Amino acid sequence: MKKLFFIILSLIPFLNLSWGQEIDIVERSFNSNIVETVEGPFLRAGAHQFSGLWVRDFCYSIEGLLNLGREDVVKNQLIAFIQNRRPSDNLIPRLLDNVPSARRVLRGMFPWLGKVPPLEPPFQAEYTGEHKTIAIDSNILILRGLLLYIEKTDDKDFPFSLEQIFTELLAFYDNKFESGFIVQEAFGDWQDSVKRTGITFLTNFHYWWVLKKATQLNLIHRDPSEIYAFKKRLQTLFQDKDSGLYKTHKNINVISLDGNALALNEIDFWDSSAKRQEFYQAFKRSLFHQYPGMASYPDYPRSWRSLNVKMAGLSHYHDRLAWSWLIGLQGIVALKMGDLAEANRIKNLIQKIVQRDGLVTEVYKTHKDYKLFRNLVYKSESPFSWGSSYVFLFLNSFGN
Repeated sequence: MKKLFFIILSLIPFLNLSWGQEIDIVERSFNSNIVETVEGPFLRAGAHQFSGLWVRDFCYSIEGLLNLGREDVVKNQLIAFIQNRRPSDNLIPRLLDNVPSARRVLRGMFPWLGKVPPLEPPFQAEYTGEHKTIAIDSNILILRGLLLYIEKTDDKDFPFSLEQIFTELLAFYDNKFESGFIVQEAFGDWQDSVKRTGITFLTNFHYWWVLKKATQLNLIHRDPSEIYAFKKRLQTLFQDKDSGLYKTHKNINVISLDGNALALNEIDFWDSSAKRQEFYQAFKRSLFHQYPGMASYPDYPRSWRSLNVKMAGLSHYHDRLAWSWLIGLQGIVALKMGDLAEANRIKNLIQKIVQRDGLVTEVYKTHKDYKLFRNLVYKSESPFSWGSSYVFLFLNSFGN
């Protein structure tokens, strides 16, 4: 009996006795980035170099915030971004902050440069990034966020006409089409360490989703057959014949996890469950199965990479590195597809890294330990709201 006791004792570190502990860690990571101000609560992207109000990070965190019960944050921040759109063309800002974003980023990375003021109103809007290009997805992501909020809460009480906002924010794209798809400038979407000039799958996927959902909710009036035709053209243009997955960009054979996982997560994107399942099997044959959360493969051409990220040692920021939000999304997809073995494998990975680090960080090295990325210049943003949101959604989905 004594021998059996010591055998059981020796196995304790390897037993899953702390299920739920990592959910608490993730929830704390998420909540720690909610900032209470005189203008209401806001979600910052992170606690250090990205501690401003980044529209993209917020919009991709909306589902997690709603799941967390923070509808107040979602509504307050949606209103703030919409009210700060550029008067000339209704462009939603990429960022709201009370100091220039470059100053906050640099001092977040290098604290010895001096502290920056705490995040508080009044906020100033930034419409272009370091490359003087706009964030092409700001408008479409805000509309996506509005739709997620309205669908969850049925609250349409905003200080503006929702129908007018949808008309104005969608009209921003009217002169940005080429060959029937939205065209973007260099460094214009979330993969902003690489040029990606031209037509990308992800931006156009979001455009399709917003048209579909807004039409269903009678916030815009579009012909459903035209929306369906747009989807079919999107599928045809981007499908890679070798892998069966969708290319990330029209002009390059790089496959990104983001668009493929979001497409799998959206049942209306598929004409049949059989086609969706066939695509999922192709997804599982990809490198994303071996390296959950890895942004893209093969590597982007060197000529596409920003000089700034090269100098920061982040040449593989949007290809080889694994992102926490993508790990969570990949787990959500596995659950949606009924692949419990895969979902549990990803859950175990998350348990390991979250319990090890005590929070959800931004990016990890894709090796067996999934250590958070750091070098002499850059350290993975921690805690990271966008990643906390998707990891929280994934972990909270077990048993539901």
